[in-house]
Amino acid sequence: MKKLTTVILLIIFNLSFFNPVQAATASPSAAQELLERVATKVATLAEKLKKGVAGEITVIGTKTISLGNQRVLVSEATTYYRIKSGAKTTIDFKNLLKGDDVAVVGTADSATGDITARQIIAKVQRLPLTGKVTTIDKKTGVYTLAAGEDIKEVEIDSLTIIKKVDAKGVFIKVKLADIIVGDNLIVYGYYNKPNDPLTTIKADIISSN
Repeated sequence: MKKLTTVILLIIFNLSFFNPVQAATASPSAAQELLERVATKVATLAEKLKKGVAGEITVIGTKTISLGNQRVLVSEATTYYRIKSGAKTTIDFKNLLKGDDVAVVGTADSATGDITARQIIAKVQRLPLTGKVTTIDKKTGVYTLAAGEDIKEVEIDSLTIIKKVDAKGVFIKVKLADIIVGDNLIVYGYYNKPNDPLTTIKADIISSN
């Protein structure tokens, strides 16, 4: 903003410097024309100075992603990160998923509006799933949840925060072994890949068998 303000002042100064008499005796129409010229120049500069955008990925192309109507171009120079539990890890373009919330840092093309990304940072989406535990594979840590005809696989391990409602209706922290077949769970997690089990960050046992 400071840079843009400085540029605006320089524009006004230059226009006044090269037209000193007109600036001093400008008619209302001439003054309006001057303001319009400045406004147009400022709008063009603002577009050129645009360096970032954030939003949900709606389309993933070969070397592009779209955040709604905003197209983002990527190249070999683009770096990718994912934020999970406050930690940043390096990922690749192929790890970006439709629906990811991302922040893009780069430069905009004033003619097309496309942004060429220097860096893309994706946040982990915490998705909720609800269902009854029907199977438990202790070797892989994969739990099958059934909600009517909808069957989902979730991965729960010792790092998952697990809580259970006690007799007073208060959630208390429990162990992984406290989850048994027949329990009704609400789990919150994310997908590393679309067809993988949901990696569970938090699991609440809302009722037991």
